[in-house]
Amino acid sequence: MKDKYEKVLLGVAALIAVAMIVLGVMKLGAVEEDFPEAAENPRDADAIAAEEVVADAASALSKPPILAKVSTPKGREVKSFTPVNLFVRKGAPMNETVDPEAPGEKPVHPPIPNSWWLKYGMGKEMGYGNAPQRDFDGDGFSNLEEYKAKTEPNNKNSFPSLFAKLKVASIEKEQWYLRFSNFGGGALSFRIEGIQGGKKVENRMRGGLAVPPGTEFFEEGPYQKRFKFVELKTEEKNGIPKDIAMVEDLKPGKEGKMYSIPSGSHKTFQNDYTGRLYLDTPDTKDNVFPVEEGMSFSLPFDPDAAEKPYTLKEISGDGTTAHLLWLDNGETKELELKVEN
Repeated sequence: MKDKYEKVLLGVAALIAVAMIVLGVMKLGAVEEDFPEAAENPRDADAIAAEEVVADAASALSKPPILAKVSTPKGREVKSFTPVNLFVRKGAPMNETVDPEAPGEKPVHPPIPNSWWLKYGMGKEMGYGNAPQRDFDGDGFSNLEEYKAKTEPNNKNSFPSLFAKLKVASIEKEQWYLRFSNFGGGALSFRIEGIQGGKKVENRMRGGLAVPPGTEFFEEGPYQKRFKFVELKTEEKNGIPKDIAMVEDLKPGKEGKMYSIPSGSHKTFQNDYTGRLYLDTPDTKDNVFPVEEGMSFSLPFDPDAAEKPYTLKEISGDGTTAHLLWLDNGETKELELKVEN
């Protein structure tokens, strides 16, 4: 029975195969009926006038290209294919652009004119909202400071005077007072008490030693050779005569300063100031250096510098303000700096 089923199935498959072949042959003959126009009316390809096209192309390529003029919204003509940096003011519509190269255009960063940025190749720098406060060349001075000083903002070796970056970190004060005894004959014996390095110090002329006018005193010890006795004067106060010793300060920076020292136990305090200064730049702001009142110094600070054009002229009476002098192209200028902390 099984063999009979297999034979029947094989017979059916053979019949299907024959039917498919017959249908394919019949369809092949019907192509002309399905596409009669294509079969009955074949068309030739359109001819191309090759010589004429080639001639036109050769003529066009032999002529220089003509580029249409391109202008910014402000009407400034620019070269084609050249990018143009345009800016939009904060809060303004996007179509109200600022063209930094257009004549008469308002500055993107007042008071710096747009032409200044472009002159030094800093067109992209203008795109920063804080561009005036940025330091393009990394020399410690902002773009605004370079503009005001007329230096080159793209050159690290071109910068304003370092004096503009000078700050006062603190001011130290040391006090002292002089007293004298008059043993007659015009010679005086001196004694001094003061503070040095945070410690109380004292010096005196012992054993009845006295010096005449025109003599330096304190041969050794604290305040050695610092003072010179100039003269002894007598002044009357309320009808009572009083001796006044005129003493000259010989300390560097205070040379020639005169003190009036009254006789008796009265203490006339004097101050020695030292300013602790620094340059407010990224590389030097931690380098604090001392300058005594009246002394000159260099910038950057070098105690052995051959030229020292800056001077700490004096410290104000309240000890919070430094008065400085410096030479600028032969002209002496003055500046007051307050202690920052």
